[in-house]
Amino acid sequence: MKLQNQICSAFCDGFRVRHVPKGYAITSPFTWMESEPLTFYAIEKEGKIRYEDSGASLMYLEDIAGDLTSDTRMETVRELARQHEVNYDESAVIFSSQWMDASLAGRGVIDFLSFMNRLQDLQFLSKNKVENLFREDLVECIKNHFKDGYTVKERHEISPDKGGYIADVFIESSNGTSAAVYAATAEIKVLEALLAADLVRREQLTSITPILVFEDFITSSISKKNRNRSMNNEVLKLADWSGGKDGIIGKLEANLRAA
Repeated sequence: MKLQNQICSAFCDGFRVRHVPKGYAITSPFTWMESEPLTFYAIEKEGKIRYEDSGASLMYLEDIAGDLTSDTRMETVRELARQHEVNYDESAVIFSSQWMDASLAGRGVIDFLSFMNRLQDLQFLSKNKVENLFREDLVECIKNHFKDGYTVKERHEISPDKGGYIADVFIESSNGTSAAVYAATAEIKVLEALLAADLVRREQLTSITPILVFEDFITSSISKKNRNRSMNNEVLKLADWSGGKDGIIGKLEANLRAA
């Protein structure tokens, strides 16, 4: 079939293979991160072959998609590798195919490229997805730390008799103090935190501390107006995820003791 021949020719002509010390460097007809051609390597040993990336794939991906080292985000990478039967050496940061008979090398190329193309699709995470991952990371961090002597609840009303004021995470301490934590993922979340702070002030709920956590206050997509409103609010406490998890935990602990 003429069309089939054209497709096969275009596909095959896009590959370039050259010998390198570790085996073969293969340049594919696909692009990596909308920039350079996607290049990977073939390693041969005793009649077997496997494919692997350069070891820098995640580094380049993080330049665009952001930090992938949290448990939540890394599990997405691990699951993607499992689906394609790709090994991930976390110490060397290398993705590699299974060893296969050299006669199956052609089929193996297609399978490995399928994984690599899926991997780089992580750069296209929607804004909502990125925001949700930040919220998930924050919740995960809080749940992992506040265990003995604390009760942690997601999407919980900060005051049962004052309906409608729901925190992303509500931490209750055995000493009677609480923290209502909001992730600043959107303008509405900042407004929710400000309303919660107003409720705490108005009703004198002195045992509850509302805390608004920004992923990065300086580069946040939240409007300057609302960032200033949150910063100037006397009741609402601010925290910045970009400063490190320890800083977030420290601020929560301090406010739970002082509330």
